[in-house]
Amino acid sequence: MAFSSKNSGKNCPLFHPAIKQITAMAARKPRAFIWFVLFFLLFIPIGSKADEPLEKVTLALKWKHAFQFAGYYAAINQGFYKAEGLEVTLTEPENFVFPVASVVKGLAEYGISSGDLIRSRVEGSPIVVIGVIFQHSPIILLSRKDRGLMYLSDYVGKNLMVADGAGGWEEITAMFIKEGINPDLLKRTPHLWSVDPIISGKVDASVDYITDQPHQMLLKGVEPRAIKPIDYGIDFYADSIFTSEAELQNHPQRAKAFLRASIKGWRYALDHIDEMVKVILEMPGVKERGLTAEHLKFEATQMLELIQPKLVEIGHMNPARWKLMAETYARLGVIPADYSLEGFLYFPDDNTVQNRRNMRLLTFALCLAGLVLMLISLRNHKLKQQVRIQTEQLNESRRFTIQAVDYSRQLFGWLTPDGTLQFANKTSLEMVGKNPRDVIGKPFWECPWFSFTPQDKEKLKNSISLAARGSNISYEVVHLTVDGEPREIDFSLRPIFDQSGTLTMIVAEGNDITNEREAKRKESAMSELLHQTRKLEALGQLAGGIAHDFNNSLTGIIGAAELIKTSKSFPAELTDYVQMILKAAERAGNLTKKLLTFSRKGDKVSTAVNVAAIVNDAFSILRSTIDKNIEIAIEQSAVKTFVVGDDALLQNCLLNLGINASHAMSEGGLLTISLQNFTLDANYCAASPFDLKPGEYLDIGVRDTGSGMPPEIQSRIFEPFFSTKGQGKGTGLGLAAVYGTVREHGGAITVFSEVGKGSVFHIYLPVCESPDQTLTASDQPPTGTGTILLIDDEELIRITAESILKELGYTVLQASNGLQGLKIFADNPGRVDLVILDMIMPVMGGRETFAKLREISTTVPIIISSGFAKEEDILALKSQNISGFLQKPFRRLQLAEAVFKALQQNSKA
Repeated sequence: MAFSSKNSGKNCPLFHPAIKQITAMAARKPRAFIWFVLFFLLFIPIGSKADEPLEKVTLALKWKHAFQFAGYYAAINQGFYKAEGLEVTLTEPENFVFPVASVVKGLAEYGISSGDLIRSRVEGSPIVVIGVIFQHSPIILLSRKDRGLMYLSDYVGKNLMVADGAGGWEEITAMFIKEGINPDLLKRTPHLWSVDPIISGKVDASVDYITDQPHQMLLKGVEPRAIKPIDYGIDFYADSIFTSEAELQNHPQRAKAFLRASIKGWRYALDHIDEMVKVILEMPGVKERGLTAEHLKFEATQMLELIQPKLVEIGHMNPARWKLMAETYARLGVIPADYSLEGFLYFPDDNTVQNRRNMRLLTFALCLAGLVLMLISLRNHKLKQQVRIQTEQLNESRRFTIQAVDYSRQLFGWLTPDGTLQFANKTSLEMVGKNPRDVIGKPFWECPWFSFTPQDKEKLKNSISLAARGSNISYEVVHLTVDGEPREIDFSLRPIFDQSGTLTMIVAEGNDITNEREAKRKESAMSELLHQTRKLEALGQLAGGIAHDFNNSLTGIIGAAELIKTSKSFPAELTDYVQMILKAAERAGNLTKKLLTFSRKGDKVSTAVNVAAIVNDAFSILRSTIDKNIEIAIEQSAVKTFVVGDDALLQNCLLNLGINASHAMSEGGLLTISLQNFTLDANYCAASPFDLKPGEYLDIGVRDTGSGMPPEIQSRIFEPFFSTKGQGKGTGLGLAAVYGTVREHGGAITVFSEVGKGSVFHIYLPVCESPDQTLTASDQPPTGTGTILLIDDEELIRITAESILKELGYTVLQASNGLQGLKIFADNPGRVDLVILDMIMPVMGGRETFAKLREISTTVPIIISSGFAKEEDILALKSQNISGFLQKPFRRLQLAEAVFKALQQNSKA
């Protein structure tokens, strides 16, 4: 790719043959010669640009007036443009006509724009860049810090505000592609030119300037988070000065003059920030847009980091840097791979008009003076001073550049074409704990970064060979730190050529992506856990449905058996058979209780229980149950051991886990149950798939030294009916019940296992401060009087419940659904003393029936009965004053106590 360069000087007119006669005269008559020179110089017309009419030109700004364009304001106010014979008008974009369109259409001679100039040039716009102001792009991806959008992967599916035509989107796109994220997964919405949509949550983030919008958010009390493309290796120029090919062809001197004056303006503006802030505040439309002195000073401070005036000459641009930007555009598909930027960059003379006029006068005088060695010596001395100053500036610039590279978070190194390390930045050296003398001058593959494995060294040698032939190389490698910690590195090699096409060096660069990869792995694990949680919830719904029908049948069986048992005409010799029926029904009821516990719908006792006591009880049971070759240990370091819950269900959890652990240690081992306290913060609770609340928790750990589980088994162990045991050796409901119990207690459960090393389960339960006292019920069924309306769609339940209630002294009215029950209730005003209401029925369900009953009477006691009910339904009814809840299957005693208690409470009221 060819680029224009500065014009070289012509032959000095000192050697023109016509001068020989003058030099001869100077040698013969020196005094006459000096008078001749002075007389001649007296009549040389030394004019000024101020005497000539000013040329009018227009500069199209890329956006509204702000400190972003302070250099051009300074060039106008300080007369720098006027000194160059120019009258410059600045225009803001109107109707979304941006600078490139303005210059191409002839509305302006010059414009300010960014990396989009490359795309416009390749697409056919005859534009030429003549100088760069911002060495680094101000483009950022801006969001609220409290939204937690820390990594690029967090932005997938999020709404981003983007200004089409204003530039910046390509840099953001390149950043995502470099991280392996498809930009099509991002949602774009038009930019509203305000940070309010981010603050309000209307959008998740926006493509903005670091010099402006973050400060606006801070002023509104919201802490911003900015992601910079440069942190991902995407470094574009910004705010470049450009013009048209026609302007350069027809007015080359005017273009040079415009650039010189603009650069002077920028130097002045950056040295006089407070003065320029006052100037900008007086410009039309600035205060109306809400800009303040504080805002403009913040913008200026940020711009100093982007312009780098102490490190880089203002206006400087590097052709290789533009080429890298173009390659990025090509990879994005914005421009074709066979793009051409020939003629895109232009490097005008740096000399001012006055310097050129003085040079012509001096050259003419030197030619006339010829042998006046004093003038020649003076000129040489001046040139030496300039060379010395420029050399010092170059060394200072080099020192600052190396310092900037040294303190970069990236790993940097420079190699000779044969792979010898010439430079390594401080970050690279600190990683491996080496000094420069330990590595400089050695083959790169022999250095400690690549001494991890012989394969790494061989791969690096081959890569350097490819890079030396012009290829860009990139791959991932593992580096060991000085502490032996492995770090994942995104490594690349890039060849650097001079203007003649000769390879001068190879740049080695490494980006530590360990944290990003770890975050992605955690995100993937969390996503899988969430998937498993949702799958288990769906299975829980299925389990609850099965339990509903089963419990209805069991309620009828138990009720009928108890009626037979209590019948006066029942033969005593059949009592054992009835007892067998009741025992079998109870066992079936326990099975459905496990199903309901898994689906979080079981009816549990909620009292303050001491988990330490439950652990001790479980310890005693396990010690007498499991293999004697297994040692059991308790590690108790918890201070708070009380939780609100059901001690029977919690003990069942520990026994399930302990027995499962013993099965995994067929050859003996160690089973450890531990208790400790810790605190869960809001961030952890929000990220967990369990319904956790921040606060103090009790960690119940169950650890074994058994055979362990592979990942495919771990992902399914909480599913109902899943078992690794042989047929007939287990129902597969043990761990499913544990899972349901933990969730019902507002806790969480995790498992970690490694094949051959054992497993550890952790149950996290919220602690309570003080234990409650649990009431115990009487063993004798209480009797009573009154009329009870029984609403249930199961005929067997209605028959058995009616018989039991009549035996206890009550009058019973039956209804097979809610609609029928409402009619009976309405037809017997004041007669019904209590209603027993099933939750799941055809025609009209229990929740709707309850609401209709309450419209008729707000005082009649209502007991809810169900084999399976949605938690939200039960909670809603409890808030509306239900008098009790009967979990099916229920026994005669439970029914009697619930009815008696409800009637007693109502009579007291």
